[in-house]
Amino acid sequence: MSALSLFLPLAVDEPRHGQDLDEGRAESHMRGTEAAESGKADIADILETSVDPEGVGLLEGVIELNHDETPGMFVENFDGVEIEISSDPLEDIVMRNEEGSEVRVTLPVTDQSQISSSSGIAQIENEDDVVFIPQIMESGDLRVLVVMESADAPSRLEYGFSSGNGGRIVPQDDGGFLVLDAEDNETASIDPPWAFDALGQSVPTRFEFEGEKVFQLVDIASVQPDAFPVVADPVVRARHFYYKVIDIRRQRAQPNYDQRIGGCIIGIGAGSCSVKRGLSAYRTIQTEVGISRGAVAARLGVESGSQVNVSVSCTSQTYKTNKADIHYNVYAVGDFYTYRVEKWKRYTVGARTKHTKVSTSPTKRAFSPSPELFKCKVN
Repeated sequence: MSALSLFLPLAVDEPRHGQDLDEGRAESHMRGTEAAESGKADIADILETSVDPEGVGLLEGVIELNHDETPGMFVENFDGVEIEISSDPLEDIVMRNEEGSEVRVTLPVTDQSQISSSSGIAQIENEDDVVFIPQIMESGDLRVLVVMESADAPSRLEYGFSSGNGGRIVPQDDGGFLVLDAEDNETASIDPPWAFDALGQSVPTRFEFEGEKVFQLVDIASVQPDAFPVVADPVVRARHFYYKVIDIRRQRAQPNYDQRIGGCIIGIGAGSCSVKRGLSAYRTIQTEVGISRGAVAARLGVESGSQVNVSVSCTSQTYKTNKADIHYNVYAVGDFYTYRVEKWKRYTVGARTKHTKVSTSPTKRAFSPSPELFKCKVN
């Protein structure tokens, strides 16, 4: 299967937030450089002195993890999302939100990897000069920092992202991607990745997608020998959205002339024709902003299945003479719905629950055919 590559516009020589931030990042990474020169990077020092692309320290807004005290590392954060990090590094990291949706993250570790915790920092060490640091953020997000200690580290890392009940990966134009469940509801979003060397310089990185596999590619070949370690990350944001279907108008028992379900032909000469049999009509439901077809159907009060069997019995009028074929068509009859979909996010601040509208869809339509009604008409 051919790979779909999404490149990020990260130029290593382009300032991201002004010269002051670039200088501050370079200074903050100096201790990491010194550690690299000494032969082994100190993870605590790297995290303490490094910042993300927005200039925020990599230990800010992070919940401390004490592996020895909590063998299962089961944590409930401040935003209604539970994140479970197992003591076995081969086990998936599991994120669950208040709505019960689940996202699983599989790290590119081996059976030789070891997990430990020190100063509230969990770290998983591989044998290939790579250290993974899973971080649970107070915002409800999961961040997995990747420390590449030398040029011998792999430049292509395979991750697994899946919903608890199946689903799929949907790449986004900005270089990130969405994780959808089996009903195409968004359960998580993954930000575009970033990477910096020990001098604070941006290192080109991107996600690459092969089917349902996700690879992070980091161009460590472009890193100078004295600029290791390189720190990279994907950020996983579990979603706890809900949707409102705003009913605008309903039209009952109306013919749908866009849905011809059968018919007959009156040939040249004279006569009539009849249609007396079961035909199939189709329920159409438009979706938007991440809501599933089934969720829209439930809110409109209709079935979600596509096919509806219609028992048809009709006969055309009798024509005494006709010089060309006459088409006698059967059309589905049912209820039309016009609506909009609103996407809302629920989050917790202290003891208060807040609701924010994220987006509103354009006007959408649905049609639910009746199994008993139909319209026969000469065209």
